[in-house]
Amino acid sequence: MHLLVTGSAGFIGSNLTLRALARGDTVTGVDNFHPFYPRSLKELNVQEAAQVGGERFRFLEGDVLDGSTWEALASLPRVDALVHLAGHSDLMGSLQNPVEYINVNVDGTVRALDFCRLHSVARFVFASSCMVYGDDAEVPLVETNPAIRPMSPYAVSKRTGEMLCHAYYHLYGIATTCLRFFSVYGPRQRPDMAIPQFVMAIRGGREVRLFGKGEMIRDYSHVEDIVDGIFLALEGATGLAVYNLGSAGPVSTMELVREIEKALGQEAHLQLLPGRPGELSVNYASIEKATRELGYSPKLSLREGVADYVRWFAANEHHIRLALGDLERP
Repeated sequence: MHLLVTGSAGFIGSNLTLRALARGDTVTGVDNFHPFYPRSLKELNVQEAAQVGGERFRFLEGDVLDGSTWEALASLPRVDALVHLAGHSDLMGSLQNPVEYINVNVDGTVRALDFCRLHSVARFVFASSCMVYGDDAEVPLVETNPAIRPMSPYAVSKRTGEMLCHAYYHLYGIATTCLRFFSVYGPRQRPDMAIPQFVMAIRGGREVRLFGKGEMIRDYSHVEDIVDGIFLALEGATGLAVYNLGSAGPVSTMELVREIEKALGQEAHLQLLPGRPGELSVNYASIEKATRELGYSPKLSLREGVADYVRWFAANEHHIRLALGDLERP
């Protein structure tokens, strides 16, 4: 299978790319190295993919908003499926830059869908988010919820992306799956996200800032399970479908920190803070539909997943801290 993966140098994209190459697939990756976090960390992901895939891996540095990127991709051998992971994914960033978030996430998605239309790509997988549900939905969250009250520009951009998928499926017959991800974590995660920040703070003896006073409920999903779900969607989903991909387990932020403490063998110094605008107080998935229709079954418990991330972080800490400027370059 020839996969086109947008956002392939990022967190989920790099893990998906490496798994696909290990399976024997061909992957063309696209990424614009947006400075959400240091370019050097993304470059390491691309280098690892090149080592694993050899000639089965191509990489294009390009922006999904730029027509020249899609023109360059049009010269590729036939693409079997496009997995659209590129976009802005930080909720708080969308409050500060709402126009940019809407432009990138909505325009980027319609350009990706139009590439499928123009070049007869048989399958499209869209990275959506649990944020589309808003904060007034009953939990566990189910796909039949109308998702009409998103609480941030980021959530709006993802819900709009789903609606574009719906339109392109009905207009052009592009088999499309929207996957609503729930609090994904694991190796290669952006260092500004919660779990990497917690790990670095605890290891450095600094305070861990817990918004919502540690009481917010989340569905922490290890990236290996999420990649499993993406492949199941590529191989098993038909027509137009929407699935939650979570871990099927509600966990408070405080419980998460306790698991990190155990994995590190260090105690956290906590700073309990009120919740922030746009954040959901309770958010966890029903994965019954994905289990029934795709065979999705998360394998890693929170304890196993956190331990896996801590091991990866320890092995890569020098690169991460160097990229973040915590260490002086030689």
